[in-house]
Amino acid sequence: MKTILILLSFLFTFLSCSKEDDSLITDYDGNEYHTVKIGSQTWMVENLSVTHYNDGTPIENLKNVNDWINNDSTGGYCWYNNDESTNKIPYGALYNYKAISDERFCPKGWHVPNDSEWRELIEFLGGDSISAAKLKETGTSHWRFNTGTNESGFKALPGGYRWVDFYNLTFAGFFWSKSSTESVTSMCIITSESTIYKYTYGYGLSVRCLKD
Repeated sequence: MKTILILLSFLFTFLSCSKEDDSLITDYDGNEYHTVKIGSQTWMVENLSVTHYNDGTPIENLKNVNDWINNDSTGGYCWYNNDESTNKIPYGALYNYKAISDERFCPKGWHVPNDSEWRELIEFLGGDSISAAKLKETGTSHWRFNTGTNESGFKALPGGYRWVDFYNLTFAGFFWSKSSTESVTSMCIITSESTIYKYTYGYGLSVRCLKD
């Protein structure tokens, strides 16, 4: 009986800390985002789609591949395959590191998570080997095939990434981590796996903002 009570207590605690909020967050462009509380953190449920910083300054749309790969001084974004009408919803935009490292990037009161904040999320969900499954949206509407349970309510999506070309839409989600070191990092969630991976990248990736 004691074991059962402990398990029920853990389940209640997990569910109470992984609850989608009814409130909506709006970015400068008017895009709306649901939120979910996971442990002590509150995350956006959708990938960011904003094309302006929170003071109204435009983020440059870098469509041309040469502008994208040769530009390390301008904050930029693009849509996968430069196709906004098809890919803005549900996958959001892909951003370079210069854009996401700007303090004006997320809506006010929110920020791009750093490595330690991602680690807190991963550890709360049970560690690297199982957390990706708990983060992924369920079903195959967007994932090519899927091991996801979405127990967290995070609804991770496979928005792919951009480097010389566009890669891995529906196969993997790459999410920026705002590092305080010279190592630029991201978190990778793959369609067929339950493990979350940490990569070093300088490409165009998706963003999930975290509440301050």
